[in-house]
Amino acid sequence: MGSDQTSGGRTAVVFDLWGTLIPFPHAVWDNVLAQIASALGAGLEEFLPAWHADYANRAVGDLEASLRRVCQQAGAVPDNARVRSALEIRRTALTSMFVPRPDAAPTLRQLRARGYRVGLLTNCTSEIPQLWLRSPLSPLMDATVFSCTEGLRKPDLAIYELAASRLGVDTSDCVFVGDGADGELDGASAAGMHAVGRTSNSAARRCSCVPAQTSCAAGSLTRHSDSPRHSCWSAASIQTDPSRRSAPAGTTAGSPVRVGLTPARMAPSMLPQQLRSLRACSGVMRLVGSRIHTGRVLT
Repeated sequence: MGSDQTSGGRTAVVFDLWGTLIPFPHAVWDNVLAQIASALGAGLEEFLPAWHADYANRAVGDLEASLRRVCQQAGAVPDNARVRSALEIRRTALTSMFVPRPDAAPTLRQLRARGYRVGLLTNCTSEIPQLWLRSPLSPLMDATVFSCTEGLRKPDLAIYELAASRLGVDTSDCVFVGDGADGELDGASAAGMHAVGRTSNSAARRCSCVPAQTSCAAGSLTRHSDSPRHSCWSAASIQTDPSRRSAPAGTTAGSPVRVGLTPARMAPSMLPQQLRSLRACSGVMRLVGSRIHTGRVLT
């Protein structure tokens, strides 16, 4: 498959960041939030609901302002030194967590080598743009869109349109790959992109469409679950025939597509093997190179 493949189908791939290119260790982050609450002198039971309630503001605005609002809601009155300490705890944790999946960079390189434009679209707070500049993935992106910088966040249609514009393409020319948090798959579809869900163990904690038999950790992180209409498919149910044009049973042509092993069947030890299939671009290349809705396993 050469770069001329782009002429017959989609010409760009837009990736989510957390849970897609970079794993998000929820257990670690839960501990970080507890440390932040302690540094601020806030009770964890009061801090967590206020922290989660201010998520939308934090993703499009000033982090310190969000932190102070949360403290007010939690009944804490930290001095400036406590606020600085909490911000440093957060920055240190995010820096240590900001490690791409082993095969993320090879995937991006191969897509670019085959003529595809590649972009990043992420809901994030103000530390992330600077961390991104130091990431090995940074030079592999043709365009980036950070919610905290733009004052927009997924699933707002305008942020998908902005990503496509920066790539020099229409939204209909884009495949969007994400783990489904924040309703991003519905947003991508509504904006005209072809949405592909990347299933993973981390998605199990944030996705409302995880099979009922899956053991999902309870907690506040489930607040950003994506739409129940997204389909979680097992590997056996994925159609890989590139000549196929119709939607699988139970879905519509405009619905976001989840491709991958269901969380119930995925073990952490399987991730490197499945990432090799992503690196080989089997699934992504089939998606962007033709107007089908499914590809090989993306995990």
